[in-house]
Amino acid sequence: MVKIDIISGFLGSGKTTFIKRMIEIWDAKNGSLAIVENDFGSVNLDAAYLSLSNIRIAELNAGCVCCSLTGRLADSLSDILNQVKPSRIILEPSGTARLSDVLKTIRLLQTSLPVKPGSIITMAIPFRSPAQRNRFFGVYKNQLQHANLILPGQLDLMSLERQQQFLKALKEDSEGVPVLNTPWMEADLEALLSFATCPEEKHTNQQSPGVSLPKMKPVSHPDLCSLTLDLKGISSTDTICHFLEALLKQPEKYGILLRAKGVLKTADTSQVKISLNALGIHLESVSFSSPEKLVLIGASLHRNKIFKLFYNMTTLLTKS
Repeated sequence: MVKIDIISGFLGSGKTTFIKRMIEIWDAKNGSLAIVENDFGSVNLDAAYLSLSNIRIAELNAGCVCCSLTGRLADSLSDILNQVKPSRIILEPSGTARLSDVLKTIRLLQTSLPVKPGSIITMAIPFRSPAQRNRFFGVYKNQLQHANLILPGQLDLMSLERQQQFLKALKEDSEGVPVLNTPWMEADLEALLSFATCPEEKHTNQQSPGVSLPKMKPVSHPDLCSLTLDLKGISSTDTICHFLEALLKQPEKYGILLRAKGVLKTADTSQVKISLNALGIHLESVSFSSPEKLVLIGASLHRNKIFKLFYNMTTLLTKS
C-alpha cells in the first residue's frame, strides 16, 4: 500500500512551501516520490514552483479533490502508480476543500487502488478580517478538526501578541487536535510527519472491491471565483503590489480578495514570485519556468472593475 500524505489548509496558508520542504528532505533511497496538486484557478503556479525538484507532479485544476475532481484524481493516482511506482504520494487539496471529504475520497479509492492516508497535516494562518473568518469558518474548521496535526504558518511575520492570540484561537477551533506552538521550519520535519501519520487501524477497508464511487455533494461557495491576469510586458513589482493593495482597500467595489499569486519578469529578466495572503504581500526571487500570470482568488470578485483597474494602472506604467 502506498501512503498518501495530505497537506491541507485554507488559501495562502503555506501548503506549497511545506511540500517543497518535504521534497528537500526526501531520501531517494526510500524510492520515488510523486505529488498531486489541486489548485484553484486556471493556471497552476504552485506546480511550476515545485517542478524544480524533478519529481512527478500531477495537476488537477479548477475544483476541489472532494467533489468534481474525484474521477480525475482516481485516474491521476492510477497513472502515477503504474508509471512512477512511487513509495509515497503527496496530495495538496485546494484551499477551499473540506478535509473530511478529501479523506473520504481517498478511502473510497482504496476499493480499487493500493493507497491509504499517511500523514494528515493542516497548515493555518489567521484570516485578514473577522468578516472573512465568519464567511469561510466552516471550511477552515473542517480542515482543522480532521487533521492529525496543525502547523501554524508564518509566525515570524506576527507580533508576539498576535502570535499568542492566534495560537489560542487555533487550539479552541481545532477542539483537541495537536497544534505546534513554534514555527514549523524550526522543527524536525520527519518527526512532524511521523506524528501526523494515521494509525493503521484507521484504514481498515470495510467495503468489497469494485464498489463504484458515489458522487459527493460539492461544498457550496457560489461566489468564490478566480481571475487570471497577463503580466507580460510588466516589469515593476511595485505596480503589482499597488494594484493588489487597491483591491484590498475597496472590497465593496472589487470584491473580497483572499489570495493572489503570480510570477513577473523584471527589467533585468530575473523572475519574482508574488504572493498575497492574509498576512500581506510577499516577494521572492525564483528561477523556475512559469507563465507570467497573476491569479486572483476571492469571493464576489467584480471582474470588469478589476480588469479596468489593472489596465489603467499598467497602462500608466507603460506610458511613463
